[in-house]
Amino acid sequence: MTFEELIAAFAATYGIEGLEAGNGAATLDVDGMEVSILYDGPANTVTLCGEIGEPSATAEGRFGEVMLQANFLFRGTEGATLAQDPETRAFAIVRALELSGLDLDAFSEAVERFVNQLERWKRLLADFRPIMLQGAQQAETEDSGIPMQLDQRFLKV
Repeated sequence: MTFEELIAAFAATYGIEGLEAGNGAATLDVDGMEVSILYDGPANTVTLCGEIGEPSATAEGRFGEVMLQANFLFRGTEGATLAQDPETRAFAIVRALELSGLDLDAFSEAVERFVNQLERWKRLLADFRPIMLQGAQQAETEDSGIPMQLDQRFLKV
């Protein structure tokens, strides 16, 4: 299945009007969240990409640390990778999928999991607030399952 065929089948299956694979790219809007779907011909991969948002000045470093911890063995991302755009400083989530052998069902499942992660990380960033703690203690975010060490230098999700 080619990238264009995959996007056309996905759009037809879910009744998504206007979703087309022009120039190796398509944009999917899910409840106001934009997901870019990009095809890399030489690598034969389909990449899902979504912007999480821009961190506040007080949260940028600590949230970046939380993201790195979540990236470790993909334990907090379900196979996606969290990153920061070096130009805009905005946080993003991306996931690359090999096109060979990717069928509509596998792609649909990957998109659903990706959108769930995008939504979750957008919510985590929006709710990220500084706290001050005496000594170190183990904490875990309610919905994320991402354990982290906290002390008075850090912020809490």
